[in-house]
Amino acid sequence: MDMDMSLHFGEREKILFSWWKTGSFSGMAVSMLISFLLCILYEAIKSFRYFLAVWNNQKRQQRHAEASITNPQNSGGDTISEDSALLAYALMLIVMTYNMNLILSIVVGEAVGYFLFTGNPL
Repeated sequence: MDMDMSLHFGEREKILFSWWKTGSFSGMAVSMLISFLLCILYEAIKSFRYFLAVWNNQKRQQRHAEASITNPQNSGGDTISEDSALLAYALMLIVMTYNMNLILSIVVGEAVGYFLFTGNPL
């Protein structure tokens, strides 16, 4: 195993797959850009799932309110479960290369994606 298990700023890195290797500054820059864009895609998917959950919950409450007018004995208790995303695991594994260039691109990508799709800093 030729992985460095400490934080480093190297240009030569094997990322996720044996075919995704960097050997130069430009290769690392492209890999950082890909990681950055994957983070933005992940935040977009999370935001879209949240939007769908809120929309579905509002529709469910509206149907429940209409049903309780006609049948007051009806009670609902559905919850929306969350699944783990494969993309989140891929991003975690990129961080586990311990390459600071990739870690910083993921941190910045997550921050940009969060503010882009969530819209508030809270």
